[in-house]
Amino acid sequence: MCIPHLRFAPCFILLLLINDFLLCNEKIRFRPDFMYYPAKSCSGRIKKFGSGASLEDIVVANNTQEFESLMVFQPVSLILKTISTTRSYLSRREYNVTILDCIMSAAIKGGCEVVKEGKAEVLFTRTVFYNPVQEFNRDLSVSVIRMFTEEFLNSKGIKVSFAENMKEVESVHKEMSVTEGEGQHGQGESTTTAEGAPEEEDGGCGDPAVHAGVKCEEGIHVLEALAASGLRSIRYAKEIPGVKNIITNDIAAEAVEAMKRNIAHNHLEAIVNASQADACLLMYQNPSHFDVIDLDPYGCAAQFIDPSVHAVRPGGLLCVTCTDMTVLCGNYGETCFTKYGAYSVKATYSHEMALRILLYTLQASATRCSRYIEPLLSVSADFYIRVFVRVHSGQAEAKHSARKTAVVYICTYCENFSLQRFGQIVSKSNGNTKFTAANGPTVPERCDNCGGRYHISGPMWAEPLHNRSFVNKLLEHVKDHNSQFNTAARLEGLLTVISEEVPNGTFYYPISKFCNFIRAICPSQIKVRSAIMNAGYQVSGTHCSAEGIKTDAPPSVVWDILRAWEKENPVKREKLPPQALHILEKGTSINVSFELHPDANPPSRNQKLRRFQQNPEKYWGPKKKAGPVAPQESLKERKHRRQGKRSRQEDGKPETGAAEVKPNEKALKTDSLPRQHQNGCEKRER
Repeated sequence: MCIPHLRFAPCFILLLLINDFLLCNEKIRFRPDFMYYPAKSCSGRIKKFGSGASLEDIVVANNTQEFESLMVFQPVSLILKTISTTRSYLSRREYNVTILDCIMSAAIKGGCEVVKEGKAEVLFTRTVFYNPVQEFNRDLSVSVIRMFTEEFLNSKGIKVSFAENMKEVESVHKEMSVTEGEGQHGQGESTTTAEGAPEEEDGGCGDPAVHAGVKCEEGIHVLEALAASGLRSIRYAKEIPGVKNIITNDIAAEAVEAMKRNIAHNHLEAIVNASQADACLLMYQNPSHFDVIDLDPYGCAAQFIDPSVHAVRPGGLLCVTCTDMTVLCGNYGETCFTKYGAYSVKATYSHEMALRILLYTLQASATRCSRYIEPLLSVSADFYIRVFVRVHSGQAEAKHSARKTAVVYICTYCENFSLQRFGQIVSKSNGNTKFTAANGPTVPERCDNCGGRYHISGPMWAEPLHNRSFVNKLLEHVKDHNSQFNTAARLEGLLTVISEEVPNGTFYYPISKFCNFIRAICPSQIKVRSAIMNAGYQVSGTHCSAEGIKTDAPPSVVWDILRAWEKENPVKREKLPPQALHILEKGTSINVSFELHPDANPPSRNQKLRRFQQNPEKYWGPKKKAGPVAPQESLKERKHRRQGKRSRQEDGKPETGAAEVKPNEKALKTDSLPRQHQNGCEKRER
């Protein structure tokens, strides 16, 4: 094999080392009669040499497809580190590194699924968890952290720009850096970032503004403690301006390999660092270090709350997701108490109760560290809840946690509720205040409305779920940059509904279920809203439920309105249960008017915004945990195979796709067992 010029000797040796690595690993095989090396003279195109060929015999490939067809690729982790090191080596010697990008792209196509979301492009295998439905969650997180970062950098006198990056490189082959004298943009030297945007000498924090994808030395430190593939961190690095460093962590080796592959694929080695460690240990080892901590576990987040409060800086942002909704919504109250320190009760407004239980758990953890929380945004969406809270330091304010915490009395029949706070503040004559225990109980032994008994739920957060000014600012940001989010329509609808919510309302009222208790026809929401407004109270919808109504009116007023509605639309009382008769026999304490109120129809409904999204795809919902072995059949195939399984068993037919069992083999299996086991087999067959 000939070497045309000695200037290519270092590069040739490195590529031979790569070849040896790959051949030993039996993952990638080069054709033995070809030699490949990058050449600046041909703009990085691939040169193909036959054995003993001269320079006149060089064939220059026009694209990467010819090169990729010469090799057999499968998913590899070893090649990534070698390619990254070689790329850096060649860049310092003015060689074009396109060949290495060709190797990587070909290796990727062998066994990974390429997923594009936002500005990120990541590679997935079946061993790493990924749920496309959570794109809305990630879009919401990007927008919230953008607002937090803008406030953080503005306090330091640094401007932030959310506009699209400057001229992106049109070439398919991206370079990590340019040599001295190249890439001049205006005055002074600059380096090229992953997005092709120029980075100033001061780390991107100079005039005029900081852009996304540029490392900012005065920017925020971000930790994604449970990163899986690293998709969220890559989106943060590419879409949030003013980021200094992102630690993307996971304890699973397969996930860390996926992170490194995706970081290299997006050219973000300067901003995103992969870490393999226990999330709790990592946060405990870095007290008050991170400005933003993102917790998005598979299931419960309770075990990560204490270390995250310990690791976030004063004034920092915690982003927490919980998907164990069956626990938080009251199906397993005792499990909720062991995990979150609060007992959940199953009710129609359980999704808001889940948010308040999670906020209480965060507050209790912060109070033990002389800190307190400020909820910016709390969302119940799809099959999970997501909260964004700022954690501040201050012993004086932490003492207010008792008055912000309450238990809730919930009627077992009509679901009337009443809050019982733990503490209160008493003002003295000299102007000072004193913290005392709250007076109670707030309810009698039986419900005034229906005569039912009460269940006790909590403790939970009793203050507003959102910061109204922050939500309005976030809504304006989403409207101004809706082209940057794939789920912008749903984001705008959700934030609009949240901005309309009554701040002092604790839970929402499910009017349709209340009407079901008394067997009455359900009135329209416009009529119920008008009646509440005509009575002098505030009313709004809720983002937790399409049928819920939130108001600062007491439950007795809501039931007075429903009793007045039943008088206009009477029901047959002889068939009603005693609790429903008890409700209807009570008189009304207010004058109810169903006359249409001009503000009864909210702006989100008038504008026909996407407030509550339908299922985006078939078989939609929480995904199964990622496993080391790819499943043999998809969920769709499995459901099709199991369709009508019981009817086939009754007819004696085998399950579709399953091996048939001969009658004599079946008899041999059961006849060799004792009689009691034979009976058990027969019962299972039936």
